Amino acid sequence: MNILFATNRKFIEPAATMLYSLFESHPGIDMDIYLAYSNLSEEDLERFASYIAAFPGKVFHPIYVGEEFQDKVEAHNHISIESYYRVLALPLLPESLDRILYLDSDLVVRGDLSDLYHMDLGEAPFSAAEDIIGILNDFHQANMYRLSIPANRSYFNTGVMVFNLPVTREMHMTEYIIDRVYENYERYEYNEQDALNEVYYNKVRYIDWDIYNFPPGLYYLDMKELEVGKVRFLSYKEIKELQASGELEGHARDMTSQLYAQNKILHYMGKSKPWDSLAEESDLFRAFTPIYREMNEKAMKIWTR
Repeated sequence: MNILFATNRKFIEPAATMLYSLFESHPGIDMDIYLAYSNLSEEDLERFASYIAAFPGKVFHPIYVGEEFQDKVEAHNHISIESYYRVLALPLLPESLDRILYLDSDLVVRGDLSDLYHMDLGEAPFSAAEDIIGILNDFHQANMYRLSIPANRSYFNTGVMVFNLPVTREMHMTEYIIDRVYENYERYEYNEQDALNEVYYNKVRYIDWDIYNFPPGLYYLDMKELEVGKVRFLSYKEIKELQASGELEGHARDMTSQLYAQNKILHYMGKSKPWDSLAEESDLFRAFTPIYREMNEKAMKIWTR
């Protein structure tokens, strides 16, 4: 497997934790690990090299993306500038690579990703999952309207992606997206995720968010919609309204535990991260943070050797 991630100095520990969870889930699979970066020190890179070498069959490849981009563009919504590096890094990868799996640093891998990695991409430049957080929080439609995405399409999250490298090279995807970002980055509220959605909403190959890009949340299945064959989860606003009226139990089924049990990637999207105080204040802390703490403890034993 070819794996790509990006980080800065503030996210080194979460990145190491993500990698540990990935390696623990794939003990017998060789991996080439590509790190896209701009501001890490030589010592940081040496630590990553030593850490990754501790896992048999895992090889480290740092990719320096340069300083020019971060001097021209500002990040929005508390998202780091490194979110753009998943796109910047693509033309810097070896020409021999035909695909690569990108993983955000704020996630935990909980199962085998072989089916995801080897999925048939056809002519799609990449795969991604629908942005369920936007649906739960009632800003999914606003994102689509803001980026002129047709109603019969959707808005996707870019935290987990399989890139079809021959296709991205042929369409010069990186150059095209970066040119758009230089011209329009002020209106891209979610950085490169917005730019990719705006351009490729009709070319993305969708993956299951509940399996491969599952964020902490409350998942109530709308049983009325299910009766007519439609799978829809209630937004938090709808959940609160039905709770207040006493109608939640009759209208929806709580699927949170079932979905958590079956996912292969748990992605801590948003501002609340399992390593900060906001997570402990959240009602979701008890259900979704222990797995991160477990992976982090194991990872740091190796990282700090």
